Amino acid sequence: MSDFAIRNTGSIAQTWSKEMSGMKPPIIFGARTTTQQSVAQSKDAFKSYCEHNLSSLSKFVPAREMASFQGAAAAKFDKIVNATFDKVQAGTDGSFRKSEVHAALKTANTEAQAAIKELAQSFYGKTAMDWDKQVESASTFPKGDKVKVSSEAYGDAHRDFSRYVTARTDDMRALVPGAKLAQFEADIQEIRKQARETLRDAQAECRAQGGKMPASQFQATVREVHTAMLGRLIALSDRSTETDITPQVVKGASGGFTLIRKAPSLENLVLQGGGAKGVGNPPALLELGKLGVIGGLKHVVGTSAGALTAACLASGMSGTAFQALMDNTPMPSLADDLPNFGAIYPGMQFKDSSDVGRFDRFAISHAGGGKDFSAQKALAILDEQTSRSVGAFVDKNAQAISDAVGDGRITQQEADRLDVFKGLTAASFTQDRTNMMLTFNDLSILSKIKPETFKELTLTGFNKTDRQTEMFNRTTTPDMPVALAGRISMAIPVYFESVMHGGKEYVDGGVGSNVPSEAVKPTDTDRLVQQDAMAKTMVMVFDDNGKGFKTLHGRNLEVAPPTRKEVNDLGARVVRDASGADYLQTLSNDKVKTYASGPNVHVVFHGNVDTFDLNATAAQKSFAKEMATMKTLEQIQNKQNEAVEVELDSVAQALGFLSIAEKGAVVAQGEPQARHFAQADDYNAAKALYDGCRGELRS
Repeated sequence: MSDFAIRNTGSIAQTWSKEMSGMKPPIIFGARTTTQQSVAQSKDAFKSYCEHNLSSLSKFVPAREMASFQGAAAAKFDKIVNATFDKVQAGTDGSFRKSEVHAALKTANTEAQAAIKELAQSFYGKTAMDWDKQVESASTFPKGDKVKVSSEAYGDAHRDFSRYVTARTDDMRALVPGAKLAQFEADIQEIRKQARETLRDAQAECRAQGGKMPASQFQATVREVHTAMLGRLIALSDRSTETDITPQVVKGASGGFTLIRKAPSLENLVLQGGGAKGVGNPPALLELGKLGVIGGLKHVVGTSAGALTAACLASGMSGTAFQALMDNTPMPSLADDLPNFGAIYPGMQFKDSSDVGRFDRFAISHAGGGKDFSAQKALAILDEQTSRSVGAFVDKNAQAISDAVGDGRITQQEADRLDVFKGLTAASFTQDRTNMMLTFNDLSILSKIKPETFKELTLTGFNKTDRQTEMFNRTTTPDMPVALAGRISMAIPVYFESVMHGGKEYVDGGVGSNVPSEAVKPTDTDRLVQQDAMAKTMVMVFDDNGKGFKTLHGRNLEVAPPTRKEVNDLGARVVRDASGADYLQTLSNDKVKTYASGPNVHVVFHGNVDTFDLNATAAQKSFAKEMATMKTLEQIQNKQNEAVEVELDSVAQALGFLSIAEKGAVVAQGEPQARHFAQADDYNAAKALYDGCRGELRS
């Protein structure tokens, strides 16, 4: 596995991906399973967990099928439990190897997945569409209004929704303290009421139209209900449940130690490139922002379409404002020329693709509807939007800027530089913009004044002249205009004209690295520093017809050689020929980086809008935004109370990772008792952590 990877453990139990039926297997932390008693406890714990999941599943089973379901389920899971755990054999000293017990648990989990799917198909998959299937069906872009549904479909949807809410809140209820339980139940009823009213209103409209409604409208209602429910369940969990965040240290199999703790707040955001697929970024970021997931960001990284998003976020634009900008900016206009461009942006030089082979020029032109677009408008939009965002702050916060000078955060010279953003009007952007555009250094200054609004920014471009990826940021190019770097990063070969800068030719940053997570990888080779950085980094990749999740949940992707399809792909060939980059290696590297980022990957859905779909219809864009919102909420819900593992050389190293609150939780739990541990190494590790936390809190 990459040394820059960290894997999720869930909230004391790992969260299976959706492909694994949604069960959460019990993972035994602390005690080493080396005795007959601990093996039996593992077996019982797994069996109890299976029974719990079957109980949740039974809510979806028709009453007439219940007896048969229960009998079949009991037989299947008894067979699984007995066959896996009973294969674990004791050694000559009567002890059991922990690895063998975990292998049995893993096998049992795998077989349980298949059993759940089989039971679901047998007992309710053929008789009624459950809510998950309703949502899955509604997640397909409608191809017309010929297909109709009857008013009864809304009643079925309400039934399935009700069962779904019951199943989700039953699991949540166990974490609600008694004092909050009454309000918790009231909130659940409100969730049910709001969904019921939405479905009944839609059903009434259906009946008013003769009892038939286009399936596309029914599916839109399902998406609306599901999205609203997700947001409310997330908020309900945040305010009602209490989870144990006490860190743990266990002895590792290789001689080191593993620290298990609550996932830290995110500080870095990496945005993948994807052309028009970027339509999904604003709604996804809006939800991530509203729910506080990205509230602590310090550094934003973007390439290609992600560069536009990253630049706007780093310059202080809110999620709502960014969504409005995208809604009001026709995507095709980004490719346009700008009147008087040479006078407004003297020195900016673009280059056409006349040196690229005729076939490659034709292929890109066919895919994108043209070639050698100047995209002068893209640069101008980036310039105006980032500058106006900064200008709005500078105009209203003279005192904050003065205070930053007074306490030494910035110099007077840096404060004076910000004066260029005062009093900006529309006319400001029709005049010579030399030395007036927002630079990477300007953003660094602003981030010192108000870090909750302004962020450090890194954008990428591919240096076609030298055939290498370059990073544009405060360190490498402090005085470079952000808009120029953004225009470079969006220069899709042949489709947009390339950019000449410093005597070099630059094209789209995605050519050399479309998932530039390396921008936040510390230069420090210390394993702990790198693990900490990765745990604080979210990588946003596009769904791309399921490829995003497939890469994330793939197997053995520490190395990902190009697939035959990628080798033969016309688009990949054209990009390679037109840029001079080893684009197949880029594709492989991007998959490895996505896989290595593990649970911190957020998949952005974009409907059926693809890279070159700048002329996507209003219906396509609306559907893409709905899907981005809904799928973002699903992922946020799945990652609530997320935990991370940190590999350590000693228990003492753990203390450097823990906050005061975490250390307090360790001490509050009380001194570990040897009798609670089957293995002395685990007791010693827990005791050392307790003693260390207690000592630091006393000092």
